[in-house]
Amino acid sequence: MGATFHIFITAGGHARYVETVENLAAARERLKQVAHKASGDCFLYSTQSGIVELIVHPELPKPLQRARLPHIVRG
Repeated sequence: MGATFHIFITAGGHARYVETVENLAAARERLKQVAHKASGDCFLYSTQSGIVELIVHPELPKPLQRARLPHIVRG
């Protein structure tokens, strides 16, 4: 069994679990899909290595957020 990664969305200062994905490449791809629809920031978490990747949405009004891509931070 490969490494597992948990996807979370932050909302109101709390992290909400979305799903668990095996394989880092698959988890990163799924994180992008989730982040595209999410209103908060999103991140991958591994119990082995901590936060692996974080997608931060820009602090812009909703109509302008779609014009800018989220910023990706890798740990």
